[in-house]
Amino acid sequence: TLSCVKIMSLAGLYNSSDPDSYSKIQDQLGLSTSYRKYDYNISLIRFDGSPSSYMNGTPILQIGKIPPSNVDVEKVERIISLDMYGFGNIGSTYEFIDSPSTKKLDNINLTVPIGAARIYIEKRNSNATETPFASANVTNETSTVNILNKTYLTFPAIIDLTEDLNKYDDSDHQISADLQFKNIFGYYYFSNVGDLVGDQLAANIVVQVW
Repeated sequence: TLSCVKIMSLAGLYNSSDPDSYSKIQDQLGLSTSYRKYDYNISLIRFDGSPSSYMNGTPILQIGKIPPSNVDVEKVERIISLDMYGFGNIGSTYEFIDSPSTKKLDNINLTVPIGAARIYIEKRNSNATETPFASANVTNETSTVNILNKTYLTFPAIIDLTEDLNKYDDSDHQISADLQFKNIFGYYYFSNVGDLVGDQLAANIVVQVW
């Protein structure tokens, strides 16, 4: 599992105001020798080919030069797992749901296509008489559509909204998700960092050297 802190430290070093940041990373990666220096490009990529990004679409790790087309470029690509909760305030939204008899209303602004969007409902909340339900509306530049309306839930429940949200990707690539919950306990997780494989966040790390 790659550390969120280390990924952000590498990106922060490269994007700092230090004019020597590129060559310092070259040295740390062992790409500087006595006779030449090798250039590099390092990116964190989701399985759909989109850059791993903050929720506003800004790439989290995309450093180095653009690989040229007229030379041989060595490319190494690996599937890696990521610190799911470490990215909670960076490229993901992680929130608890603890709604008894009153509705919990949340609005989330998303850049699509999104990598992962799941609601985890663990159990009914403390209210024994109110019917549990979960609802979600999505709004893009042209319309508002209800994509989730579940009552009388069976517990525990995992609701995956990834494909449903990505259907409403348009030329603006920005959507708004309005979530409503009542009498349930659990959490939801939205991420543009990677894709959820089971309960593990994963992505591709791509290193190119020439």
